[in-house]
Amino acid sequence: MRLYKATSIVIKRINYSEADKIVTIFTKEYGKIRILAKGIRKIHSRKASQLELFSFVQLSLAKSKFLDIVTEVEAYELFPKIRNNLKTVAYAYELIEIIDKLCPEQEVHKKLFDLFLETLRALNKEDDKDNALLLEKFKLQAIWNLGFLPYDQVLVGNSLDRFLESITERSIKSKKLINKILDS
Repeated sequence: MRLYKATSIVIKRINYSEADKIVTIFTKEYGKIRILAKGIRKIHSRKASQLELFSFVQLSLAKSKFLDIVTEVEAYELFPKIRNNLKTVAYAYELIEIIDKLCPEQEVHKKLFDLFLETLRALNKEDDKDNALLLEKFKLQAIWNLGFLPYDQVLVGNSLDRFLESITERSIKSKKLINKILDS
């Protein structure tokens, strides 16, 4: 069994079997990958709290035929202020949805990883009035970094969202969540 480490941000978790989860992570070194977290759904699991959505962690992984397996987790940042504010959670969900839809598996994007982490850190601050602007800035820089739009072109608001949806050929589901929360 070959072991390796990955600096990661958790972007998706799906239940698998009785006690496990398949976790999708966006890593600095390997891009977006899916891994298996064995026993994470057990009550006494030490890894469960560190493998929540938005967590910035260092993972030790073991190569496997099916999915690589988490052997160790070291949490760097868990972003508690994001989780404690419903509006901020909605913005963070849109971030991870964009990463998940735009990035194919195992394609490295170091600049995008750094931008993603920087945006999560900004969302984790006390003041949430700038979140919409942060999200729009992230979207534009993401499509620039991924080569979907030349750096000299700028899109904002609905035209930016429509452009993202045309790239992914799917609607951005978390956008509806943000609108519901802001309307209430």
